[in-house]
Amino acid sequence: MKVAVAGNKLVGAIADYVASLVEELGHECLAIRTAGEDDSEFPDLAFLAGTAVSQGRADRAIIFCGSGNCSAIAANKVKGVRAALCIDATFAQLSRLHFDANVLCLSGKWLDHGETRGIVEAWLRTEFSNKPRHARRIRKIHAIESGLDPRTVQ
Repeated sequence: MKVAVAGNKLVGAIADYVASLVEELGHECLAIRTAGEDDSEFPDLAFLAGTAVSQGRADRAIIFCGSGNCSAIAANKVKGVRAALCIDATFAQLSRLHFDANVLCLSGKWLDHGETRGIVEAWLRTEFSNKPRHARRIRKIHAIESGLDPRTVQ
């Protein structure tokens, strides 16, 4: 699997750690970085990583910002992206199992390496359940992306 990992200088150390972890776990890493240190670049990173997934240049992406919130909000604006802000391994597993999240958003400030490792490992190893109720939810999310009322989707 090809995984984009995005972070700027503010969260570079943890992003670099995760890029190495992705490769250690047997995946290919596409590193996405910006040059500056301004927090305003987090939406840029989310766009770049989300676009890599939506265009098929990466299968999944992991994005860091201070809290993970900016990355999740911005990445979810990219068509085809289902970004999840995860604070532990259980959230990560459920984001994949129930919602087929293809972008993982993490805090670059409040998670240590051990916590981050657990979250990333759970997220990368968990497959989408594809149960009918979960697949229906994904169809409803796609309908919203297309400007449709999700209540019309079965």
